[in-house]
Amino acid sequence: MQVVAPFGPGALIALSDKTDGNMKLPQNQQKIFNSLGATNIARIRTTYDRASYTDYFIANNHITTPNDGLATTQQIALFLTLADCLGIVFYDKAQKVLMLLHCGRRNLEQNGPQKAVQFLRTHYNVHPYNLHAWFSPSAGKDNYPLFAFDGKSIQEVAARQLLAEGLFSENIILSPIDTTTDSRYFSHSQGDTGSRHAICAILS
Repeated sequence: MQVVAPFGPGALIALSDKTDGNMKLPQNQQKIFNSLGATNIARIRTTYDRASYTDYFIANNHITTPNDGLATTQQIALFLTLADCLGIVFYDKAQKVLMLLHCGRRNLEQNGPQKAVQFLRTHYNVHPYNLHAWFSPSAGKDNYPLFAFDGKSIQEVAARQLLAEGLFSENIILSPIDTTTDSRYFSHSQGDTGSRHAICAILS
């Protein structure tokens, strides 16, 4: 389990790997919550039977509606399981707002990262030039090219969309880890169909 503070004081992110077990299991989820001292949890619940993959909400721990991203200014830990898709953590130091986004092929095809920034602007008066973004490990283009985007990777397309929405490139923290080749992480495309690692973010 890694716990990092990529934005400096104000927010923490925990990232699990295979040694922490399958994060679909509640007993393993508790490990990641404990690493952050989190007791109030809101989960991103992604399904793949919807027309929209850019459904974003203000977080609370009673959300059961399928969603692709949650935002908060409260001490609510935002939790997401992954196995190739990209998780993006947004943080605005000025407004003290945190958002966690599930970003996969369907989300990108609907301009999900841009719409997430627009959600933050509408609900929290966030300005893109104040917004920072941290990218989780995700599938690289060699084993998971996005054909709708000329074979680019999930990270490349997501970063391009954030730049188009006004984020500064120096405020976007990319991950060097490709989940399809790094054995520390679960990869759905490489056969891990039932297991997930996870990220969890909380204001500190």
